[in-house]
Amino acid sequence: MPRDHRSAPLADAQVEAGLTQASQSAAPVERTRRARRRRSELHDRRLRERAQEAERASAKRFLDGVFPYSHDRADGAARAFSLLGERWNLAILNEFADGPLRSAELQRRLEIPGPTLRLRLKTLVAEGLLERRPYSTRPPRFEYRLTALGWDLYPALAHIAGWGENALAAAATKPLSGWRSDGAADVDDDLALTSAA
Repeated sequence: MPRDHRSAPLADAQVEAGLTQASQSAAPVERTRRARRRRSELHDRRLRERAQEAERASAKRFLDGVFPYSHDRADGAARAFSLLGERWNLAILNEFADGPLRSAELQRRLEIPGPTLRLRLKTLVAEGLLERRPYSTRPPRFEYRLTALGWDLYPALAHIAGWGENALAAAATKPLSGWRSDGAADVDDDLALTSAA
């Protein structure tokens, strides 16, 4: 049977109309799917944010329990741990064993960022461990030195420094096998075999 060429454009138009209708009916479904996916992603993000917030609050409660710090409290140990637990404070105080230092020299020795050094020096002066004395008036320049309270702390600093140089330096040469990250002893297979025999 011969093929009618006039029916081909009609068939193509019908197919095109069918595809257009199908795509138009699929568009609301696709929009609905995208809206649901978006709501689901937002819900998941809120759940993650809440979990992170709860974790931060839990960590803060734990740290507040371990190192409670308040200027109003007379708990000297907690205040000392909080003050000396700052990253740079011990290193800064240790540098004053040989006498007064200027902030530029201290920054060069410790390779500490300038804003961090200024903040730490201000804190140590406010806590009474260091004193700030002018050595030039034009322009005004200052040097820092240990106070009597700072010198009272110095034997403890010297002990910690000695412990670090002796114990930690010796431990650095030994392999850290035999202990897991949770602190429990890890039994070595060779050791277990020799002790079993």
